[in-house]
Amino acid sequence: MAVYRRHGVSKPVWVTENGIAMNLTNLPQQRAGAEYLVRSAVTCLSLGIDKYFWFIALDHPVWDFGLVAGDARRPKAGLVAYATAARMLDGTDFVSRPSGGTAPLQAFRFRGENREVFVLWSDRPGGVEADLGTLGLPVGEITAVDLMGRSRSVDRNAKLTVTARPQFLVIKTVGR
Repeated sequence: MAVYRRHGVSKPVWVTENGIAMNLTNLPQQRAGAEYLVRSAVTCLSLGIDKYFWFIALDHPVWDFGLVAGDARRPKAGLVAYATAARMLDGTDFVSRPSGGTAPLQAFRFRGENREVFVLWSDRPGGVEADLGTLGLPVGEITAVDLMGRSRSVDRNAKLTVTARPQFLVIKTVGR
């Protein structure tokens, strides 16, 4: 995107056929695929990519890159993570990459009507403890949502364990 801007190019950029194998019977592989899917999609959104497409929705007889197992027609962890990310980021626009927190903490800030969403993960094996106070969270009720869509309330002064598995902090804001 920086090269486009530098040369005055304003064509849309699409990321297509992004993917990683997620065998239905291999749960660690499914978890890794779900994490990768959300990290790559959020990173693309933050860079101004116009469209993001996963490689294939339904498994092919030769490849297991789909979000749904071909023969079994069963959703994989990647589909649930994709749906969670879509629901969390729907109606938002990328705002910034907050610099607060520990160096291996990846933080992305999105803003929508009456809410902000922070997407967090860590590049450090084992994760990091993130001090939420350093992220510049707006005033409002904070809910943490994991990749599978499970939610819990979070205190704004809490330290949050952040691992390779992305999580969403949804802050309901007033009057925006």
